[in-house]
Amino acid sequence: MTRRRRRRSGSSATWSEARQTPGCVEQVTLPVLEFTGGPRSGYVLPTPGGSVLAFLALVACNPSAVLDVSDGYYTGPDDIAPDTTDDTDYGTTSGDDTSVSTGGDDTSAPTGPTHTGDTGPTHTGDTGPIVYDSVQVDGIETRVHSDYGTLFYVSWEQLVAATVWVEFSFDEGEWRSSPPIDAAAGPQEHLLLGIPYDEDFTWRIVNDFGGGEDPEAVFHTEDAEGETEEVPDEVPLPSVTIADEINWDQDTPWVLTSMSENGSYGLGGIWWAFIVDRQGRVVWARETPRYHMSMHTQLNYDKDALLIDYNTYWATYDASGGQIYELKIDGTEVAIYDTPGLHHPFYQLADGTMLWGAYINNNELLEELSPDGSTRTIWDCRDYLESIGDNDSCGSNTVYWNEPEDTVLFSMFTLDSVVEIDRTSGEVLRTFGHTSDAWSFDPIDSAFWYQHGSYYTPEGTLLLSTHDQRNERSTVVREYELDEETETLVEIWNFGLDDPLLGQQMGEAHRLASGNILHNYGTTPRLREATHDGEIVWDIEWERTNYIGRSTMLTDLYALAP
Repeated sequence: MTRRRRRRSGSSATWSEARQTPGCVEQVTLPVLEFTGGPRSGYVLPTPGGSVLAFLALVACNPSAVLDVSDGYYTGPDDIAPDTTDDTDYGTTSGDDTSVSTGGDDTSAPTGPTHTGDTGPTHTGDTGPIVYDSVQVDGIETRVHSDYGTLFYVSWEQLVAATVWVEFSFDEGEWRSSPPIDAAAGPQEHLLLGIPYDEDFTWRIVNDFGGGEDPEAVFHTEDAEGETEEVPDEVPLPSVTIADEINWDQDTPWVLTSMSENGSYGLGGIWWAFIVDRQGRVVWARETPRYHMSMHTQLNYDKDALLIDYNTYWATYDASGGQIYELKIDGTEVAIYDTPGLHHPFYQLADGTMLWGAYINNNELLEELSPDGSTRTIWDCRDYLESIGDNDSCGSNTVYWNEPEDTVLFSMFTLDSVVEIDRTSGEVLRTFGHTSDAWSFDPIDSAFWYQHGSYYTPEGTLLLSTHDQRNERSTVVREYELDEETETLVEIWNFGLDDPLLGQQMGEAHRLASGNILHNYGTTPRLREATHDGEIVWDIEWERTNYIGRSTMLTDLYALAP
């Protein structure tokens, strides 16, 4: 006679069968079933009707031992666990009889091993795949990054495979999340990004056992509370005066920029590279060493790391120590580029080559550092001026690589001009502005002066920030079409002509994906976003004692994670 016992896990039953012999449990060899939903092996018990009952065989000489099926499947003798089975006799069979008698209405039976909020795995029917009815995690811990007080980490032991992520919320009714990953059983650590300094927030771990297809297979831990560190006193804090959430660019929730620290004025001292959100809250900040300015913080070519410049020229007039750090958002160093003479602009190419403007021996050079460590001078400003018969000083403020043509736009603020240079030969292909060989402007009063941030848009137009006229009445944005036949810059759009706002030095303009323009006012530390019609939809400003460096709108902070 064979005694059949039923073991419950959650609300469904699993089945085991063994023949009792003195002191041991004897293994019963039965067919193997490949369960639907994935190649899992287990034992089954056939029935006369052609259906099967899921079965896991027990091999042990300890009568008090049972199978550990906490993950739903028996994997070997190591899974033997203390006996928690129900000894109730649910009926007997003899011969080939496979019918089951419940022997009454008793359904009480111990559940499987419990985890955080766990009631144990269940099966969808007798032979279906394992279904968990709660999150399967243990050993949860949290920490804040020691150098970046807004980077919050959640770690835990994932007990079974699942798609996992961490949800978090600090704005009422809005939940964000770390990127979901398909995780095996084992340790997990997720980084929460975009939380402002000095912020209380709620977080929870999520397990998805349905592969994103079944909302009822998604479970999370109970809500927990976290807190970021206080913002450092020296970090410049802005105020937002206009915030049109409907019409600002929807793809860019943050801006990366840099600025002289609170309490300092001008270009010397300590600078901060930082990221602020649309509400003006600082969500990441990094301090530069003293006398190492960071005026052109930006993203690398692949947009998966930060490029932070350390130039010493404007603080000590010693340009020999210029460097550019390529970093992940947690400070992990990707590369360090030695850029002697660095004082303003730089630009990274697709293969990692670095271009920068170098001020050496009272002359401006366009320098190139290749991935193999070799350097070369692409262009010499003094030689260029001699070739056209001009006599002036040389100083750059923008480098832009025109990738399709492999040319470089090099903006020279001392010449009120932009030169386009063939990167391979160093030949000047055309000049816009006020040198003797420059193109003309149409209309004539659309000419740019003391321009910054010049680049070609995807449409092939030239876009830049400039003083509206030579006597510095205001700072505006101008956009030009290039008439190759007549060598003329034809103005097709402008912003700010009727506004007296002036950034005396520095600044730039960016066309966003929505078509809006982001205007940076440089030594007047202010960013304004405007529609093509000139309507201002976002206006953020800092104290006038701070200078603002280059600004880059960001779409995804997790692209910068290690």
